[in-house]
Amino acid sequence: MNGIVTDQGGASLPGATVEASANGKRVNIAISDSTGKFAFKNLPAGSYAFNVHMIGYDAKSFTGYKIIPGQNAALLFTLSSSVSELSSVVVIGYGTRKRQDVTGAVAKADLLIQKQSPNANVMSSLRGTVPGLTVGQVTRAGSDPALMVRGRNSISGTTSPLIVVDGLIYRGALTSINPSDIASIDLLKDASAAAVYGSQASNGVVLVTTKSGASGIEKLTVDYSGSYSIQEMTKKSMRPASGAQYIEKLGDWYLSESRDPNDMTKMNPNWDPTTKMPGIEGDNYKNGYEANWWKLMTNSRPRIQNHNISLSGRSKKIRFYLGYGYFDQLNLIMNDNYRRNSIRLNVEAKPADWLTVGAQTGLSINDYSGVSPTFSDIMQLKPYNLPFDPKTGQMLEFYAQTTTPTALEILKRSRDVDRNMNIIGNFFVSVDIPYVKGLNYRVNFGNNYIYTNRFNYNAPTVEATAYKTYMTDYFLTLDHILTYKRDFGKHGVDLTLLYGAEKNTHDGTSTSAGGITNGGLSYNRLDVGDPARLTTSNDLAVLPWKETALYQMARLSYSFDKKYILTGTVRRDGFSGFSAQNKWATFPSIAFAWRLKEEKFLQSVGFIDDLKLRLSYGSTGNRTVGRYQTLAQMSVGLANGYLYGSSGGAQLGSYLNQLPNSGLRWETTRSFNIGVDFSFFNNRLFGSLDLYFSNSVNLLNSRATPTITGFNSFLINIGKIQNRGQELNITGIPVSNKNFRWEVTANFFRNRNKVLDIDGTKNDLINGADPILSYFIGQPYGVVYDYKISGMYQLGEEVPASLAAQGFKAGQYKIEDRNKDGQITPADKQILGKLDPSYSVGISNSFQYKAFQLKFFINTIQGGKNGYMGAPGIMLLNPDNIRNNNGFVYDYWTPNNPNARYRSIAAYVATLGENFGPYQSRSFIRLQDITLTYTLPEGVLSRLKIIKAASIYVNAQNLLTITKWDGWDPESNPPSTQRSSLGLRIPGGLGLDQNGYPVMKNYSLGVNVTF
Repeated sequence: MNGIVTDQGGASLPGATVEASANGKRVNIAISDSTGKFAFKNLPAGSYAFNVHMIGYDAKSFTGYKIIPGQNAALLFTLSSSVSELSSVVVIGYGTRKRQDVTGAVAKADLLIQKQSPNANVMSSLRGTVPGLTVGQVTRAGSDPALMVRGRNSISGTTSPLIVVDGLIYRGALTSINPSDIASIDLLKDASAAAVYGSQASNGVVLVTTKSGASGIEKLTVDYSGSYSIQEMTKKSMRPASGAQYIEKLGDWYLSESRDPNDMTKMNPNWDPTTKMPGIEGDNYKNGYEANWWKLMTNSRPRIQNHNISLSGRSKKIRFYLGYGYFDQLNLIMNDNYRRNSIRLNVEAKPADWLTVGAQTGLSINDYSGVSPTFSDIMQLKPYNLPFDPKTGQMLEFYAQTTTPTALEILKRSRDVDRNMNIIGNFFVSVDIPYVKGLNYRVNFGNNYIYTNRFNYNAPTVEATAYKTYMTDYFLTLDHILTYKRDFGKHGVDLTLLYGAEKNTHDGTSTSAGGITNGGLSYNRLDVGDPARLTTSNDLAVLPWKETALYQMARLSYSFDKKYILTGTVRRDGFSGFSAQNKWATFPSIAFAWRLKEEKFLQSVGFIDDLKLRLSYGSTGNRTVGRYQTLAQMSVGLANGYLYGSSGGAQLGSYLNQLPNSGLRWETTRSFNIGVDFSFFNNRLFGSLDLYFSNSVNLLNSRATPTITGFNSFLINIGKIQNRGQELNITGIPVSNKNFRWEVTANFFRNRNKVLDIDGTKNDLINGADPILSYFIGQPYGVVYDYKISGMYQLGEEVPASLAAQGFKAGQYKIEDRNKDGQITPADKQILGKLDPSYSVGISNSFQYKAFQLKFFINTIQGGKNGYMGAPGIMLLNPDNIRNNNGFVYDYWTPNNPNARYRSIAAYVATLGENFGPYQSRSFIRLQDITLTYTLPEGVLSRLKIIKAASIYVNAQNLLTITKWDGWDPESNPPSTQRSSLGLRIPGGLGLDQNGYPVMKNYSLGVNVTF
């Protein structure tokens, strides 16, 4: 028996599983080849039903076939796409379920949209593709993007969602998991869906499922995918100033000397910039000698190479997946490298019909080694301070006429090792209880071990410093899961009971040394330095800790006539970090789904393929309190000690640095969700719409306390934040025929939040020192509260005496005087806008013509009238540092540039501060991904014999960005710990920041081959 499997447009479907069944029993299985064809050999005569299924398509049963020897025509089976349809299968936490039976807000990521993108982290490929999921931009090699689901639900705690890999909570870096090993990603967004994870689910849950093996019986498949990418900066204008631009900047700083006193727009012919430069630099300028520090300290050809090979197979008793991946990124800045070697082995065996055992294991070795200069190092190096002899070109050890090593020499002397090994071992046993149909007991035993080494040797002077850090993390999870799933006529029951425990431990030590004058062994002999500077770190990120948790969960889903589905969930969590009085918390939820299409009044409506309404309400938690935050804590060290006499030794001292706080309890988010899933016009138009509303209460925040206690503040659960939003995901197939298919998907996400209470008083909390740390009741969390710029003072313009006394003059900002008192004071500050965006949109298009496929993805985040604001100039250097260092060129005021966006570089108004500047919208439109793929036709493959399928593609990332933002990139963010020179937090976006890093364009060539 021969046949072919196609989609609705007539295109062949390779890899589809066709099961031949007679009298309800499976007789044989066939797998369609690269042209969609399949064949059964020695199939006995009789009546058959053929069950056909394939990932991404709706499973279908074809009945009524009679097999007669020598009289059988070829079979033709057509499947409907189920990429986002109600019949597709999704992971819901401790189980799977058809989308048509899901009552909560669950989104399944389409991993095919940007499959060919060269991302070390799979979440970077999903940026802008899943409504409700915000994925931060990545700039440095091997780093994890920031994740957030449906806005901010905490003040002091994390906003990152919980990551679950193969059913078990994962605490490591997602970059450690090879994207090629991942089969699916599902996102639990509302309380009903996420409540199964209770105390850690208020920020949503990301469920990652790895590959498990080939889908066919007695089939062995070998897959190889490889790509090579070259990279370049997206914002080349952010390179350091050239020698000529550096000299121009000096003149702009010394305006009174460099300009004609009679006409400040003209240069003074007697101006000599070398009088403001060190002697040797002045000589180099006069002689035309210049160093291109950018070229010296960056890679001329940054690149990424990615190779993956996997072996998968399946028999009647066992299936397996074995994959190896190699990822190597050489980033823009010298020594900013990331290399990953990963191997994964997933095995599942069925020694008996009622027993299944398996293991999901992985090992990754991540290497970040190398001493990399920061952008500020490169930016501030002056072009006339040469690291080489300008006459011979020979590299120097020290700058000319000094004993200071050159920046290149320091990098040459330095040594750095930064590696970690991540081992995952999840083992399970699943038992179908005999004599009780539908009853299953499963045990999951999860282990995650991370071993980290960080060694460093730095020799900027004659004396070097070095350190060695060792850290180990072990995360253990044990889950007992009892499920009962059974249909009784029109009634259906799906019950899940869970009892589990979690134990996380960390151990570490870090030793540092200084005064090392003989660095032959670099960090391997810390004892050869100054004994007084040999210390052991008391960094909390290194010191040992342990935390434990217990949890129970019950979920019951009842369905009637496949139309009405009611799901109730209760989870109870206990965490060691809380005191005895608040150790436990309970998180319930309830949800209802109504499959409207099954009602008689809609069954006759032909254009509706499926339609489902969902309602849910429930609560989830955030385990914000640290593992020892409720306990009193002591600080111990020599810095707190005492010196007995002039010749006595220093004695350790200790003091109370944290009061006990047994009243701290769980943060809780209560949310309501209403959604609709739909499919129209024979699955040519399908998607989902969700509206949600949530209140987060008992949020952890600091509250002032009398200093007589010895402390300035203490933590208390007092904050309240509200979120509401809309999500839309819709896919249309305007054209689908034998040779051409056009598919377009659009998603829309909008979130609004507001502060209901910040410190328990329901009053505004104004922080005059930091523009983004003021909170206003009824306003969004994260507003900009600062002075409003109304213009720029110009030469010849009269400045009021009271303002001139404050330092306002030509080249300084004009500020709106709100209270009209003639002075600029903090009373003139006002709400200028908010930090969160107004909405985000992602649009993907896929055009398939015969063997060619073109797809592209556009991502945009918009701030609207006054949203998604940032301060691109907050990290600009103060006047003294700008004068004494190099930097990039930006739009600052001079007599020749009166309409500039930023003030003069030579001075600032003390009332405003050196970090003050204009706020700007971060809105952007980005052509994020574009790919052209060619799949080898069957005629070519048939001649190659061994190759079952092959394709070649070219891909480009971040090809075009449309924005008015000044600086590196509007979507990227600096590290959360970064502060300005005055200690201010950065509102968002990478602006005119000498510590920044560019988003890179990628141009890739790749192949996929199946043997």
